[in-house]
Amino acid sequence: MATVYRNRQLMYLSVILFFYFASIGCLSPFLTSHMRHLGFSLSEIAFINAVSAFFSIIGPVLGGTFAERKNRYKSTTIFCILVGAMAFVALSFVPRYDKLNYKPLVDFDCDAGLRVERCVNWATCGDALDSTENLTKIKLSNCHYQCPKSGHFTSPYPLHLCFHGTDSGNICVVFDGDNQNNSLTEFESHLQSWPYVEVPAQSNETETNSSQTVEEDVPRAHVAMCNHLPLAPVIFNQKQYQGINCRPQREDCSIHCKVIFISGGKTVYPRQCEEAFGNPTTTFWSYLVLRSIGDLCLLTAICLLDAVTIWSTIDYEGCYGRMHVWAAFGMAALSPISGSLLDYYTDMDGRIDFTPPSFLASAFSVIACALIIVLPIHRQKSLQFQQAVMPTKEAKFFSGEMIIFLIIILIFGMQWSILYTFLPWLTMDIGCSATQTGLAGTLMFGFSIPFLLISKNMVRNIGKANLLVFAFLFYFTRYAGITFVSSPWWTLPFALMGSFTLCVMWIASVAYGQKLAPPGYSLIMQYLLNLVHFGLGRGLGTLTGGALISSFSQRVVFCGIAVFSAVLAFFYLTLYHVGLRQQKKGSFPAILNSTWYPLQTRYPNGDAKANQPIVGDQDDDVENSPNSRQANHK
Repeated sequence: MATVYRNRQLMYLSVILFFYFASIGCLSPFLTSHMRHLGFSLSEIAFINAVSAFFSIIGPVLGGTFAERKNRYKSTTIFCILVGAMAFVALSFVPRYDKLNYKPLVDFDCDAGLRVERCVNWATCGDALDSTENLTKIKLSNCHYQCPKSGHFTSPYPLHLCFHGTDSGNICVVFDGDNQNNSLTEFESHLQSWPYVEVPAQSNETETNSSQTVEEDVPRAHVAMCNHLPLAPVIFNQKQYQGINCRPQREDCSIHCKVIFISGGKTVYPRQCEEAFGNPTTTFWSYLVLRSIGDLCLLTAICLLDAVTIWSTIDYEGCYGRMHVWAAFGMAALSPISGSLLDYYTDMDGRIDFTPPSFLASAFSVIACALIIVLPIHRQKSLQFQQAVMPTKEAKFFSGEMIIFLIIILIFGMQWSILYTFLPWLTMDIGCSATQTGLAGTLMFGFSIPFLLISKNMVRNIGKANLLVFAFLFYFTRYAGITFVSSPWWTLPFALMGSFTLCVMWIASVAYGQKLAPPGYSLIMQYLLNLVHFGLGRGLGTLTGGALISSFSQRVVFCGIAVFSAVLAFFYLTLYHVGLRQQKKGSFPAILNSTWYPLQTRYPNGDAKANQPIVGDQDDDVENSPNSRQANHK
């Protein structure tokens, strides 16, 4: 690993990467959980993630262009990191929106008719019942007296529920107090046509006798009510009646019955009550704006730091991976600490305070900015650097293999996005705490460190395309396995696979992309990889996953993506080894002076000076040097 730090700039950059990615690790695994605690639905979370992902694409395009033309990489990176940190801290102050759904209380009063609790989300009492042309069967049971001042009243006379009419006469059903739980009366009517009266809530000034048993499912006087009055015809024992009354009556008391509705052979209920606390419009738009700004600055800062990394080395197989060991270590170290803070600051109602981890993330961002200011990170303006990272007009960027490669990266971004957005929702449903979620991030990035250290040997011995195939297979295993997990701790083994689906895949993608890029297009290639995977892929993946999950269950969607990953792995493996790999035959330059290098051309990675920013290992092959690229494209 000592070869990484032959240039001090690489050491400085690794330290900056550690602190900045540590700040990302404080919040990134918990953003979906945060949105869920704010009251967003799954579709709203998908929409916010998709919009912020597409909006973030603008940042690297504008910020990268400005930094390149004005040579202001330091100031632009610091600005993006600070603005992004402030946006993510502001997210913790977005007001929460709570939506409470519950069934309204219902009973039957012989004087007031059918009484339904008035829900605030109904425009009128007519919204309480769904319209239907069928008769509704109404079952009454457990009829009893309810007296506001004295509680329940026991009469020496049994209750009579009477149906009266002009042609059919009158008939009464007796509810015996000693056997009232078994008493049941059924009649039918067009319930939706009953006229209603809205009764406002009253102040509960009277006290109920505490010695009396109180029915918990009976609406109180201080609750607004909808009284639906019985309308003829009322069908009882296959005879039609004009109305219903009860006896005997007593002053200050009323008779109430429990009620059940049956329509079309199924039990039906009034429409649910939805009670909201907070302003959903304010919560949604404030979060969307702040999240979009935060993601834009985040992706821009990552692209700018990646650009600095591209300046500093042309060893995209070895040095690039080993430099990101510290980034992975930062993500692994801070995720469980942030998760523990979230669990510690959870109140009795399960509400989480996201302020501590957001301030912790901002602290690491400020440290990263301070290091960028202090440490000497600059771009090289030598001729070799111009040849390596400055595009030429003659070079053709896109090719058939390049287009196929970018499509694969886009699919990887979509698969990663679905896990990033919807997996926390699934893990929360099975009881995963924030600490366990953070520990999953630790295992994912911590397990990737050994592979980043041996990235050069891994890429060369296994092959770039083969590593991409392995990433698809690990996506298959991870998606398929997580659908059968019901215990929080069993999610951790599948988190380990993220080392291959993200970290190892990214190292192989960078090496493959830089190999396909024409001379002078290194920076453009790196920007394009970040935009396609973390911008466009994330947005499309969130939209696609949200649309599928809205139609099918989340576990079914994950199983389908697993099958898709396995099929795509086989397809890409066949396509590469049958078609794409054959196109590389004969692309190496002739041997001159017993080496692969052109005559009288010095390989820049050999005997590199300490202050030379383009650094690589001395055993690099010809494909990684700028001069060899020019030789290959002559």
